[in-house]
Amino acid sequence: MNLRFTPGAESQFLAALAFIHDDNPSAAEAFRARAESVLRRLTVHPASGRMIPEFPGLPYRELIVAPYRFFYRTEGKTVWVVAVWHGRQLVREPAIERMIQRDLADSRVGGAISSKEMKKRIRRHPS
Repeated sequence: MNLRFTPGAESQFLAALAFIHDDNPSAAEAFRARAESVLRRLTVHPASGRMIPEFPGLPYRELIVAPYRFFYRTEGKTVWVVAVWHGRQLVREPAIERMIQRDLADSRVGGAISSKEMKKRIRRHPS
């Protein structure tokens, strides 16, 4: 399986890294490494994340890399990371609907990036 990030998910992940880095650069590097390791698991076991507890009927799953939640879906041989939210963010229906609409729009225009490109962008990030 391939792992890809939508532009929205990429932005959210890089913003999370920047936020952590501002307070503690070594913690940002540790978070980045943990996230890469956990997300890499999806290429072999795409159903390893849990259904989103607040919305179990949706075709999205999540992985936790504390304190962040990585929301994703599978389509064919691709795992799409569609959003990265802090665990304290309330998951409400309007926010989920926006996530789904953004995900669908990104998929239609081919705006997603590969995990290989994401790794390059993360390495260029100041964490």
